[in-house]
Amino acid sequence: HLYLHNNNHNNMLSSFLSLTVLIVLCDAFALTHAASDVGSSSTGRGITKESHQKHSWYTRYPAYPAYCSIPSEMESRKIPPLNAADDDRIGETRIVHVTSIIRHGARTPYFPQHCWDGYLETPETGVWNCDLTTILAPPTPQNILQAEGNTGIPANGVGNAMFLFEKKYDALLTGSHEIAEEYLSNYLNGTCELGQLLLQGYEQELANGRNLRDAYLYDGASMDHDIRMRLIDLTKYKSKDNEGPLPFEEPLLKYRSDDDQRTLMSGQVLLRGLFGEEFIQHEEQHGTQPTIPLHVADRDKDILGCNSRVCPRLVELQTEALQSKEYQAFNTSKETTFLNKFINTELGSNDVGLDCLMTTICTDRTLPKAVNDFVAPAVEVDEGNTRFLHNGHHHDSDDSDNSSDDTSSSDDSNGDNSKNMFQRLRDWDVTSMVFQYLYNDAAYSKLGMKPLWREIFHNMGPILRPEMYGRNYNNNLEGDDTTKLALFSGHDTTIIPIMATLGEKLWNATDWPPYASMILIELHEFIDFRTDKSVYKSNFAFRLLYNGRVMTSLIDGCPPNADLCDVQILESIVEPYAETPWQCDLRKSPPISDNEPGAWSKMVSLISSPGGFFLFSWFLLMSAAIAGCVTFVTLTGRFPSLSDLTLANKGHSVLYNVKENGKDLATTSPLKENVEEHNDETNNRYHDDPIYDEVQHNCHGDVGDDVNYCETMQSPENYTKATNGGIFQIT
Repeated sequence: HLYLHNNNHNNMLSSFLSLTVLIVLCDAFALTHAASDVGSSSTGRGITKESHQKHSWYTRYPAYPAYCSIPSEMESRKIPPLNAADDDRIGETRIVHVTSIIRHGARTPYFPQHCWDGYLETPETGVWNCDLTTILAPPTPQNILQAEGNTGIPANGVGNAMFLFEKKYDALLTGSHEIAEEYLSNYLNGTCELGQLLLQGYEQELANGRNLRDAYLYDGASMDHDIRMRLIDLTKYKSKDNEGPLPFEEPLLKYRSDDDQRTLMSGQVLLRGLFGEEFIQHEEQHGTQPTIPLHVADRDKDILGCNSRVCPRLVELQTEALQSKEYQAFNTSKETTFLNKFINTELGSNDVGLDCLMTTICTDRTLPKAVNDFVAPAVEVDEGNTRFLHNGHHHDSDDSDNSSDDTSSSDDSNGDNSKNMFQRLRDWDVTSMVFQYLYNDAAYSKLGMKPLWREIFHNMGPILRPEMYGRNYNNNLEGDDTTKLALFSGHDTTIIPIMATLGEKLWNATDWPPYASMILIELHEFIDFRTDKSVYKSNFAFRLLYNGRVMTSLIDGCPPNADLCDVQILESIVEPYAETPWQCDLRKSPPISDNEPGAWSKMVSLISSPGGFFLFSWFLLMSAAIAGCVTFVTLTGRFPSLSDLTLANKGHSVLYNVKENGKDLATTSPLKENVEEHNDETNNRYHDDPIYDEVQHNCHGDVGDDVNYCETMQSPENYTKATNGGIFQIT
């Protein structure tokens, strides 16, 4: 078991009320018995490797997309050794820091959707049950005492009593609900929550943790490990009397995640694969389970993705991308026209996209016959060309043109017939979603990833500039208090924009991060004088890896065919937008404000004074009264009287006299019905907007649509249009 305690010494009440996630980490033996709840039990045709049969997963189909991250794919993502021994430009080096950015592992659908005819009605695809659950725990009595500044045994005598809650998503599936109310159920009609990590995802992140352990952790008493890749020495922390930080404690490790279940658990499972032996040793020596700080933020405010709720300017950049000639060419291409028609006629839905396809095939559920034709693309390994990672595999650039560039030129009314329908739908949906991240020199990605890059460099800062941060950097020697491993647990929408900010060669228009994808940014220090200073001007270099592949040389300014690149190149790319003020204000419709410095502060100060408050209140009331009278006279042609107040309270009903353009509509019907009727018409008109449809398609209901909706509804023109020019008067 790996769990986290709330140890907030500054706020006892917050510490007592907070429940922090404790993950039940199943043994490998238990996983085999639980697999039936997350995948098909079919043993039909397909892959027969022993690693695949371990949990009876990935056996239904003859091939699986790289997106699924099957065991053989995870095996291919091992971190390669540093390839610098034969490079005369590089002298002796030592690794000093690693930033790891992961995507969560395999999950359930993250929003409710009707993928195709029969999807929700068929139990195999419409019902999701999960055995991997979450355990909640209050803070321990010791935590409470520490927060209160007390010592000893709690006054109530419970001592070290502890209890746990197992979080089960079954409240609407048991008892009277199941019998009496058929429409009461979870979104996924079972015991899984939306976007919940599955057991396959558990295994994927466990593999990521083991890959990190093999690459960066070492036993100082042994010479088996590459001396250039020794990041964390485990021998320092084996002694029970060791006073230094444990390898999984801060500042050596910093664990950052957003507040989604799948990201929280993915990071924690990875840490089990990374430090599992040390966790066991810690409990044996100290009698307690280790506590690892987990840094999160409010989900709607977090910046592990491009968050338009925090930065409204992102909505404008997204709209600019969707309205561009390039995107419109893609959106009106023969391929798009054909696939839209195919989705509606063959699948009976307009929701079919990447999430529908992948959550179905990756869990061995049944695909509709019309798209049950996936064939793994041919793999042509070209070590000199790592840009095009089509569906997770290398292939020649001639076969990987952007869909928006070639589909419109086809003479075939059926679009691009060179791929199977599964692959065509996948590439088409990915292209439509990735476009905004790459458009206009990745402007959307650069603005959205600005705060995350700041966090990344903040972890590296004490190593690159220890005097600025007031930290002790000593290259893993005594007194070194810098962060060695910074783990960020995020989403596909974290991976894509981070890579897009590093240059156009790093991400292709049809690439999408598979489950458990991992970016690694290694920081290496030159420790001798043999390094070519004409190429490596500073004392530090970085290596960039994505899913086990070295990508460094694809960054503009980095040496060709080299693993390492001077860190100043990375800083020169990122700092122009990461170290400047975050320009998030809307530019096309800037908010109205007083340009005089301090005007707002002056107004607040005036209203806060006793006389100013009463003056402001009097002015507000008089303005409301005058405005109401003027409006009444304008609409009715007469002055108001007491007889106009026809509200009557009879029991629980309220009667209204509603007029439209001066004519009586009803004297007893509730205004609510009229308002709802016109609101429905407003929503229908709004949802017919093609730009809105594109934003919905690309955002998947995540960010951005709320802002556009408000802007639309606040428009007088749209409001008048929605009410057919009618003005309602309530008397």
